[in-house]
Amino acid sequence: MRICWHICEGLLKGGEALPTLAVFGAHAMDAEVMGGAIARDLSLKNWDTWLIHMTRGERGKGPHKSIEYAKQLEAEMENSAAKLKSKCIWMGYKAGEIPEGEAGIMDIGNVLKKVKPDVVITHWKGSYHPRHVQTHESVINGLKYMADNFKMEASLYFGENLEDLEGFHPTAYYDISESYSAWVEALNCYEMFRESVKFPYRDFYSSNSISRGVESGFKYSKALMLPRVKIADLRQDWSLCAPRY
Repeated sequence: MRICWHICEGLLKGGEALPTLAVFGAHAMDAEVMGGAIARDLSLKNWDTWLIHMTRGERGKGPHKSIEYAKQLEAEMENSAAKLKSKCIWMGYKAGEIPEGEAGIMDIGNVLKKVKPDVVITHWKGSYHPRHVQTHESVINGLKYMADNFKMEASLYFGENLEDLEGFHPTAYYDISESYSAWVEALNCYEMFRESVKFPYRDFYSSNSISRGVESGFKYSKALMLPRVKIADLRQDWSLCAPRY
């Protein structure tokens, strides 16, 4: 039975207007590793694709280098997005300062109103990084805010991230075979991807794309996870359509 391991055909269904994908990441490069390859592929299928960074993550080299590193990350975000044929937004939050409560929800809701996504990809909650968990919760609440106040809906998926693996179980796959090379080239715009010693980003994401491809029958694949309530819906009605949040 493949119902719980279906190919993510729902992402390829667009309406009359230009369909839009938005990928929310807690720090620079998070959006790219979770959904950059998908964004590149969909951009070539006439989708409008956005990479949205909550923070730059400028504390990655220590507080004494944060100003210099912040400027570097801003350039890397722009260069990476260009290679993925996508637009990028930095939400304006400093590292470690994503607002909680109503203010943060409204900020994300207003970005969603501007971008008008049909599909949203963000962090799964099973992360050891507090900002990843906070982004997960903020995006979900932002989607609810968007639906309640602007009557706009988007399909929600959680992307696979090296730092968010606790409880992550793939329930959808996307074939990235054609966009894989461009995706790796985009990730190489980031110094932390090329040279990180603490986290083996390059090794993990290259091998992960191969292993997920083996699971789904593609050369390279990205795994996604549906909200649990939507998994139950899929099992019940055998639908392969993207869930509506």
